[in-house]
Amino acid sequence: MGSPAGFWTAALCALMTVAAGTTHAMPFRCGTQLVSEGDTKYEVAEKCGEPDAAEIDKWIYDESPAGMINIVHFVNDEVSMIEQEPQSQ
Repeated sequence: MGSPAGFWTAALCALMTVAAGTTHAMPFRCGTQLVSEGDTKYEVAEKCGEPDAAEIDKWIYDESPAGMINIVHFVNDEVSMIEQEPQSQ
């Protein structure tokens, strides 16, 4: 069995990696509305308007008050995943 210090070092490294990068599956706010997994493309467009950038199954909203870029992924026209990344300065 490994040492407890080794376990905690590995756990801390994993946590720092997650904290520094993209977060997944976080609902995000558009005005007073929340966009979450399972919403349709129509519902997202109604809540947030047209995206700042779009591909077939990915819409990007770059106007977050929290300083985040919201990347909305769709499968069968429903939100399957939401990624949030810090806006570049």
